[in-house]
Amino acid sequence: MESLICTHCENANSPAAKYCAACGFALPIKAPKAKELIEIKTNKPKTNFTKKITFIFSFTLAFIVFYFITQFLFSSGNSIDKQLSSLAIEMNKNCPMMVDEITRMDGITALPNNHIEYNYTLINQLVSEVSVEQLENFLKPSIIHAIKISPEMIFYRNNKTTLVYNYKDKEGVEILKMRIGPDEYE
Repeated sequence: MESLICTHCENANSPAAKYCAACGFALPIKAPKAKELIEIKTNKPKTNFTKKITFIFSFTLAFIVFYFITQFLFSSGNSIDKQLSSLAIEMNKNCPMMVDEITRMDGITALPNNHIEYNYTLINQLVSEVSVEQLENFLKPSIIHAIKISPEMIFYRNNKTTLVYNYKDKEGVEILKMRIGPDEYE
């Protein structure tokens, strides 16, 4: 069988390994096959694979946000920027982490003026292979929907936080940066 290559340090690992033997980074469950990758440049209807990715992304994001917001929600005397900063520090303890087979969350950054930024890498994509418009059309409605209805996102809704989602390709080149403000999710 083919060895798994760590996306963090490029060390070869046993096919059964869950974590890299060299750096401890979580390895993909299996190497995705070409036919399983999202072909963003085409107008194909959503497949079960893309629905699964959307569900995994939404569930993971909701779980992470819910857990850490409950830790900081009732901190008295802190400004929203300080609360977002504390939230980002705690969430970054689990980063980088694989959200699904093709998306890695690299970290979260608290920005001034009630903004928080989520940074992702599409580990199997190059910017030249991605249609930015189709990627945004695929991701943005799901993210806005999750912000609107998820109880875990109430902290952001109540504080009118602007969320920034930054996606890079496997070489670190920015693909898409989406800002979702209160006017879009209220």
